Amino acid sequence: DSECGDGTNLTVSFAGQLLTRTEELLRMGLHTSEIIAGYKRTSTKLFVLLPTLTCQKVEHAGVRDVVELTRVIRPAILAKQLGCVDVLAPLVTQTKSASDGCRLSTVILRASTSSLLADLERAVDDGVHACKNLCRDGRLVPGARATEMELSLRLKRFADTCPGLDQYAIRSFAKAMEFVPKT
Repeated sequence: DSECGDGTNLTVSFAGQLLTRTEELLRMGLHTSEIIAGYKRTSTKLFVLLPTLTCQKVEHAGVRDVVELTRVIRPAILAKQLGCVDVLAPLVTQTKSASDGCRLSTVILRASTSSLLADLERAVDDGVHACKNLCRDGRLVPGARATEMELSLRLKRFADTCPGLDQYAIRSFAKAMEFVPKT
């Protein structure tokens, strides 16, 4: 959560799906070593597939461009705070793009209720994490869980090419990824 922002629910939900799928594989008679081998093969394949889904790349100079950075982090903030994105996105961008060399910024938030304030804090936190991740790697993938669904489809095709029992674990992993858009 501290690394990616709002990834905790996704991680826990996906892990639960993998466990459910693993239980099904065990009931089918697969040995745990075969399941682990299939999941490892799947993770290796994911590292090959994911870069092919890049839809845009923000160059390092674009990270300092306030307009470009605001456009890119908007969806991260929008996921938490629909009504305030027009205020929060530029605010986060301006604090991250400060050229005075300072690595610390303070954003003061006020809200009518404590739950709204907590939502605003999470939205700002997600925006900051999106900026931080963008500075590390400027590649962007499609949102709205389209990436996970495409990876699931490609993993299923990959499973069809794999001989042996690994293909069941690969297919199971792909099926677990289909759950992601539901979270």
